[in-house]
Amino acid sequence: MRDSSNKIPLYYQLVDTLQEQIENEMKPNDKLPTEKQIGEEYSMSRTTVRLAMQELEKRGFIYRIQGKGSFVSAIKPESLNSFFDLNLMNHYLGENRQELKQDILLFTKEPPKVSISQKMGLKKGQNVLKVHLLHKLRSTPVAFERLILKNQYFSFLTEKTLTDQGIDQLLHDNNLTLKAIEETYKVVNLSSEESEILEANFEPALAIFKAGYNEDNEMIVLSERKILTSKFCYQNFVGK
Repeated sequence: MRDSSNKIPLYYQLVDTLQEQIENEMKPNDKLPTEKQIGEEYSMSRTTVRLAMQELEKRGFIYRIQGKGSFVSAIKPESLNSFFDLNLMNHYLGENRQELKQDILLFTKEPPKVSISQKMGLKKGQNVLKVHLLHKLRSTPVAFERLILKNQYFSFLTEKTLTDQGIDQLLHDNNLTLKAIEETYKVVNLSSEESEILEANFEPALAIFKAGYNEDNEMIVLSERKILTSKFCYQNFVGK
């Protein structure tokens, strides 16, 4: 199963293998082997196994009981799709995602621009939550992100919870589901401010614009990322 020449990260390869076993060989509430046992079976580090288990749990294939282990969920989703991941860490083409950190540069509630208000269907007087993030890989700036969130759905979000848990885990914990994602890409020149933040000396960047919609087809998330592709390889992954 392990294929180091494959561009798909090892933990995603492991997710795919374990998902296949869950779907074809296991029943709801069956107990999975421990992380140590899985690592030994597939010759992978505990870190890689832990990331794979976190991914399976996030996708709904397994659930965990503290002190007892991991178990097969009664209802399993149909696919893995990283397009729905808002955390940049889940788009990192590298084995050790823990090398990627983020600094919160801005966290504020404010009135939106007219164009944003129209896109999100906001009423007069409603604010948005604006967040600016600087993503670093081994302490080197690699991406600058502007997040705009429909405030009424993100009352649970604070600087501390965003830092400690990450936005994808917070969405999951608060039963906030994204049902559709729109993502577009463009090569752009960085502004003076962006160049300074990224320490990039005006080099071109990959701009990724992502819009997230809830079950009522409301746009509740807007993300704009400027990524230095010379330092960070961005990926998406879809699996059946």
